[in-house]
Formats: sequence, C-alpha cells, structure tokens
Amino acid sequence: MTGANYLESGQGMSEVLVMAGEKKAYTLTDRATWLTMRKKLDLVLLYQNPPELKNSYAVIAVSNAKVPTAKTELAKTFVEWVTSPAAQSLIASYTLEGDTLFYLSVGKR
Repeated sequence: MTGANYLESGQGMSEVLVMAGEKKAYTLTDRATWLTMRKKLDLVLLYQNPPELKNSYAVIAVSNAKVPTAKTELAKTFVEWVTSPAAQSLIASYTLEGDTLFYLSVGKR
C-alpha cells in the first residue's frame, strides 16, 4: 500500500496498536491482541467481526499418498478431536477477561 496517510511500521501488532494510539490513527488488529492491549491504549474499537475480514482456520490430514512421511493416522485423530463437540465447546469457551476470542465455524461450510 502507498499513500500520504499510510504508515508501514515493521513492528508487531502490540507495537502497532501503541503507535496508532500515539498518532490518533486507525489500524486493523486481531481480536486476541486487542483484548490483551485495550486497557493500555487510548483507542476505541470502531468495528468488529465483519464477514469481509473473517480469519478462518482449518485443519486437514495430509495423505500418505502425497507425502509418504506424513503421520496421517495421528493427523486424523487430531482432526476428529478438534472437530468433536468436546473440543468445540472448549474452543468456544476460551475467553480473555470474559470476552470470546474464537467464533466457531465447524459445520458452517
């Protein structure tokens, strides 16, 4: 990106949030960093969880046919666990100071 109002920091997200506060600027951040840093910042959250900025994570088992050294059975076991109701409940209940960090999308394909 370029432009008179664009600043590339070359820093981590926490440092970028501090910089945005100092410069009275806008920035995009991930939810976990925002929740961790928000009490230390002079910033206001303006917009959150828009569909166009969805940051999905996925898990798949690599096939031994494609990668002979892959531990496919262990991977399948992990996939089964992480998509199980128990693991999904654990992930959904993970919070930081009472705020949810992850929104589930299993089954929402």
